[in-house]
Amino acid sequence: MKRYMLTVVATALATSICWHTWFTFKVAFERKRLLSAVEVPGRMALEDLNADLSRGRYDVAQAKLSVLRQQWDIFDRDGLSGQALGQVMVAFSRIDPEGGGALKTEPDGAANRSQPVSAETNRVSAAAGSGR
Repeated sequence: MKRYMLTVVATALATSICWHTWFTFKVAFERKRLLSAVEVPGRMALEDLNADLSRGRYDVAQAKLSVLRQQWDIFDRDGLSGQALGQVMVAFSRIDPEGGGALKTEPDGAANRSQPVSAETNRVSAAAGSGR
């Protein structure tokens, strides 16, 4: 009987340790996932809002702030999971298709000085191509 009780207590202790370890890893993983789901899109959104405010684009910044609040509410409602915050920058691009915020990587770069490409650039004229 004594040996039986010792086996039950040892099994209960081992099970408890295993569950505790599993739960600790699960919580740590969920915390890491949550931080990555919030940190990157949140930082990008704040940088974009800051860029709009520093350029005096207050109406665009206000609209983006409203979208950020809506996306946060969805994220919060879904139990701090889901893709709501990941969609913030997509929603920002719908508000400001020109991208005037932090996403604009080359404000004075070569891409802005290039010539527009015409649909006729590669078209051979009828006179040049006929050869007759």
